[in-house]
Amino acid sequence: MGPEEIRYRDYEKEICEVFIKAVLEHDRETIIELADTAAFFKDKLVGDFEPADPVRLKLLKIKDQPRAIQRTFTIRQIAKQVYEKNNKENLEHRAADGFSALRRLCKELKIPIRPSRKTRKK
Repeated sequence: MGPEEIRYRDYEKEICEVFIKAVLEHDRETIIELADTAAFFKDKLVGDFEPADPVRLKLLKIKDQPRAIQRTFTIRQIAKQVYEKNNKENLEHRAADGFSALRRLCKELKIPIRPSRKTRKK
């Protein structure tokens, strides 16, 4: 098995987990989003499979985590999970605006965010 096939198998496993979880939980939005993604990639997948939006894929995986682990996360905890392979500098760069793009994606995917600690004004 070559490195391309190993990478494809990893994504295949993640997508299957998200889909099966969505079916079991009757999560219509996730199933439709996966179907839309499949339709989009119908003619585009040749060889390597690189997700067009890896951040969205990771957020869907976070959304589908078992609820016994933790119900909600702070935006920083979500960012650490989403940007885990990137270096700390990249995480801090994205934190400069309070992870606004990540917050919008979480809101769009209906991922609850636990309120962060408030700081006092100086």
